[in-house]
Amino acid sequence: MGIELFSRYYEVEQIYQFEDEILGKKISEICFRGSQQDLMQTYNTQPAIFTTSVAIHRILKKYNIYPDCVAGYSLGEYTALYAAGVIDFVSGSFLVNQRAVAMERASKTEDLGMGVITGNDIDEVVKLCNETEGVYISNYNSDTQISISGKRSEIRRVFNIIENYGTFKTAEIAVNGAFHSPFMQDAMVEFEESLKKVKFDIPQCPIVLNNTGEVWNKKDDLKALMMRQMIEPVRWSKSVKTMLDLGMDTFIEIGPGRVLSRFIKDISSSKKGIRIVNIEDMQSLENAIEILNS
Repeated sequence: MGIELFSRYYEVEQIYQFEDEILGKKISEICFRGSQQDLMQTYNTQPAIFTTSVAIHRILKKYNIYPDCVAGYSLGEYTALYAAGVIDFVSGSFLVNQRAVAMERASKTEDLGMGVITGNDIDEVVKLCNETEGVYISNYNSDTQISISGKRSEIRRVFNIIENYGTFKTAEIAVNGAFHSPFMQDAMVEFEESLKKVKFDIPQCPIVLNNTGEVWNKKDDLKALMMRQMIEPVRWSKSVKTMLDLGMDTFIEIGPGRVLSRFIKDISSSKKGIRIVNIEDMQSLENAIEILNS
């Protein structure tokens, strides 16, 4: 994760080295040479993704590419806060690490997990999940997909029911926690103390929030919203639609993977002229710069 960019750009090297100093552990080593098991640990996953995403953002700035609007999916919301100038890198690293530790601790109380459900009649699935104790909608990914969080046994029971419909696909997500659900209540309370130590600045561009799927209203307490983000669903589908309504026609996904690019393609399918690019390594960076400069 990020090793090609690290070897090519001094700005990226600085970011990883700075993160190692801030956290007192080799996030760079975990990103570049860590095992899948290492990266699966929440307290490693979140700082690793945040650092890599910030590093890519730094490269985009080097090429004079700045956002007109930002949004982030779950953990990615902290990269969005950074890109919008709400927090600096040190504050972002601190918050992401504290958030990850709190979520890891809260996840050890029960056998918790997450799953994804894909199909056309998502409203029917939402109704079923809302009626099932121990399972919560955690992410509204697109018009055809949601994620759920809760007890693994209950998630599998929901899957068994849904699979009998014959029109949905289900899969467990490789995480050890029921994120964006009331199971993270203890983590949210613990994280509140960390948020109190950090200063938030006014965004330099609109930021669309997970909780609401709308542009942050400066009258609302942003720190309170970031706390609630841990126990409330990510409204990604609504967030993308909000950005489309604002006139955004080019979406740049930064960080490992292309999951959000697929979601955005699904959500924006009725719109013409929408460009979607992702950046995670040298090849995708070069492709993105070529597209963005065309």
